[in-house]
Amino acid sequence: MHSAKLQNMWNDALLNNMQRIGKEGVFIVDFEGNIVRANKNALVAFGLDEKIYQGRSCFELFRLSYDEDSTPLDKKELPFSVTLQYGKTIENKLLGVAIEMKPLTWLSVSTQMMPISDLKYVIISFFDVTEIVTKSQKLEKRKNQLDALLASIDDMIFEVSATGVILNCWTNDKDQLFYEPSLFLGKNLEALFPGELGCSFVALIKDSLSQNKSLSMDYQSPVQTNSGLWYRMQARPIYSSKSKVAVIITDITNRMKIEEEVRINEQKFNQAFLHSGLGMALVDTEGHCIDVNKTLIKMLGYDLSEMARMSCCEYTHPDDLLLVEENIKKLKSLESESFTIKKRYIHKEGHYIWCLLTMSTVFNQQGSPVFFIAQVQDITLYSKYVQTLQRNNRQLEIATIDLETKLRQLEEFNQIVAHNLRGPAGNIQMLVAEIEHADNEADRKECLQLLQSSSDGLIAIMEELIEILEVRGSKSLPFEECNFERLYKKTIQQFSAEIYAKSAVIETNFEINAISYSRIYLESILHNLIGNALKYTIPGRKPHIYIRSYVEEGKSCLSVSDNGVGIDLERHGTHIFKFRKTFHTGYDSKGIGLFMTRHQIESLGGRMYVESEPDKGSTFYIQFN
Repeated sequence: MHSAKLQNMWNDALLNNMQRIGKEGVFIVDFEGNIVRANKNALVAFGLDEKIYQGRSCFELFRLSYDEDSTPLDKKELPFSVTLQYGKTIENKLLGVAIEMKPLTWLSVSTQMMPISDLKYVIISFFDVTEIVTKSQKLEKRKNQLDALLASIDDMIFEVSATGVILNCWTNDKDQLFYEPSLFLGKNLEALFPGELGCSFVALIKDSLSQNKSLSMDYQSPVQTNSGLWYRMQARPIYSSKSKVAVIITDITNRMKIEEEVRINEQKFNQAFLHSGLGMALVDTEGHCIDVNKTLIKMLGYDLSEMARMSCCEYTHPDDLLLVEENIKKLKSLESESFTIKKRYIHKEGHYIWCLLTMSTVFNQQGSPVFFIAQVQDITLYSKYVQTLQRNNRQLEIATIDLETKLRQLEEFNQIVAHNLRGPAGNIQMLVAEIEHADNEADRKECLQLLQSSSDGLIAIMEELIEILEVRGSKSLPFEECNFERLYKKTIQQFSAEIYAKSAVIETNFEINAISYSRIYLESILHNLIGNALKYTIPGRKPHIYIRSYVEEGKSCLSVSDNGVGIDLERHGTHIFKFRKTFHTGYDSKGIGLFMTRHQIESLGGRMYVESEPDKGSTFYIQFN
């Protein structure tokens, strides 16, 4: 315990300090940091009982302390600890202290040595600055936010008075400024930018203040070295002051270039659209025209108001509607960027126009179709020319085939003449020799009778050949009602010996009884196909032939099937109907029959094809025209 004398000495010292500190909280601690005395402000601040506070350790009270940057402080870093250790006076040290689970309390702490007699004491004075620090932190945070915001803005910002005097400026890039700040701060805009531009700046500022709203204007740089740059000036009233505005200068050079490019592109499109030699239209997603050019109006006969009112379907040929709808669906679903099709439009006067239609899509920023661009080319004359050319080509092909057929028929006729006349002529020559050397009248008469018979046969052959020549020499073969059953029976009589010898089975199914056709050709066709089916058989396998007439795709058809040797179509498919082509050895084949049969059919507008497998047989199909 302190002596009475010592007690009086530091009471006098404490009294002197108490008079000096006013509203501050005060602790007096001994050299170990224990509290000797405290005023009421200090006790209230730390929630201490005035009867039992003496002897409490200040190190305990300040154990959770933080520096002004919120860094935790070590015991040795506390202000009174520094004063105790080094005797150093600490003034207004900002300290954050956690007191009794409350939010951090910020104190401004001062410490100094207070020697009494030979003893060392430290007086700790402090006052609560929590409210000031909190506001300061908020302001600092706000400042940091504003600094970050300004750092993210490429614009130049000026504070300008109502008369146009520049009061302050902010920018992240000082190279943007035309002058050093010292050259324009405190200067009037009209003085910095003489002439019409400066007057326009000041007028904009005055209008912004009088109307109490943000106003802007675009201008080209007045500085010669930057004459290619464009800027936008915005004047915004500062609401805390009725006599100042914030002037924001934005570099819009790139924007102006883009807008100019867009303008030029729009002009290009408009010129191409309006003056194109193709019909063009802008069509909405419902199929109505938004705009059309003069070429399309002239092409279809409708004006813009009519086409805007009508759906595209209303002037499209009914047979082409499905094709158009399918392609537009693909455009809407992004399956394709564009399509080109041939279609027919209905002219206002009622006739059809063949056109080549190309459509593409214009999308918005969300990727949804806004409208379609249609380009229409009238190909009516072209289509007519193509059809005429195709018709002429077909006629030329038919004429070529007919000429080739006639040449082959002439060759065939020569072969027939040589073959058919050789026998009777040889017989006549032999009989004449026999008559000359006959020993008696009876032999002579018998030879004369045989000579007569050969002569009659020769005349019959000549008459048949003349009939064939007359038919083949005519420009058109005579058509007549040809009964399949009758022609079939007549044909198989010619093969009766071969049918009997091979025990062939022939089945027929004539779903069509008769057709109008060249009888000579149809007989030849049946003769060749049945003859081939009987000729190209497999030894030991009973020939089975099936003949059928029927209707397919609205046309009369004939098929002949067999179970013979068949043909290797992978090997011979491209040569199956060519002249003098044979596919099997050991048979009496000349390669003429199928060639003649196919050209007889095609010369009359029909077609012929075959399905076949080796060792399984063949089926020949004929479609008559």
